Amino acid sequence: MDNLLTFPWWVAAFCTSLGGAAYFLVNQQGKVSPTHLMVWRGLGVALLYAPFAFLVPLPTDPLFYIVSVISGLCISVYDYKLFAGARQYGAGSLSRLQPLGILLTFVLWFMISTPYRVHFLGLEVYKICGVLLCLLIGMLALMSVRRNPISREVLLFMLPMVCVLAVIDVCNKIAIGIAPPPEGLLLYPILNSFVAGVISLWRCYREDNDFHLATLWQQPLLKVAGIFLLVYIWNSTNKTYAMAKAESPSYVVAVASLSTVWIYLFNRGRGIADAANWRAEFVVVIAMVGLILLTA
Repeated sequence: MDNLLTFPWWVAAFCTSLGGAAYFLVNQQGKVSPTHLMVWRGLGVALLYAPFAFLVPLPTDPLFYIVSVISGLCISVYDYKLFAGARQYGAGSLSRLQPLGILLTFVLWFMISTPYRVHFLGLEVYKICGVLLCLLIGMLALMSVRRNPISREVLLFMLPMVCVLAVIDVCNKIAIGIAPPPEGLLLYPILNSFVAGVISLWRCYREDNDFHLATLWQQPLLKVAGIFLLVYIWNSTNKTYAMAKAESPSYVVAVASLSTVWIYLFNRGRGIADAANWRAEFVVVIAMVGLILLTA
């Protein structure tokens, strides 16, 4: 057991990159209803983690529960769109444009967090110049992305998702600041997943007046949902360990961004066409990783 708790953080971060790739690929391959899969993503995850809620004290700050609900609302939108987009467009472009959320998170956190603002303005000049260079490279890459009709369509599909993802990331920062590990890391996903699951279940009835709960137990949905829950457990466990052990969470994000490479190689190996401007999209990924490393 001691050996399991002392393996290098980068191994867990590498495993997180594999899990991140699988997260996108689940419904590219499964092609099930994103609404039905979201019920499992929400209520299934909440039920899996619920027993651990009794092992930690409950946070007393009401803000923790407020941001948990807001995060759950956003997850019900973001993951639904992710599952729908993976089924419609494939996982490639989605995963490569998703890091744009890093840029919006940076802007939002700079605006609302005084300590972060002070930290950023206190960075060495070369780091601030590096941030500006990453922003410039990212913008030039996006201009190239827009010239490809498929990449442009996925980019327009992703923009609302990226905005929602930025809000989720800010909520994550606030929640973990209020309730640090382990209670925050256990209770937060239970609450936001439960909210996302309830909203998704409501959406099922809203979209189909003849919907029955038995639908959620039919194949191939049950198989895809089971695979997703295993991916979620794998991903959250490795990411949590890596974040706890790494000198900076930014290093974990940088390694985990390899998920875009694994998706590209997976699709290429299976002969799945990628007509998007994948070169420019990878430049976006690199620019956003550079941004987060420089502002760490």
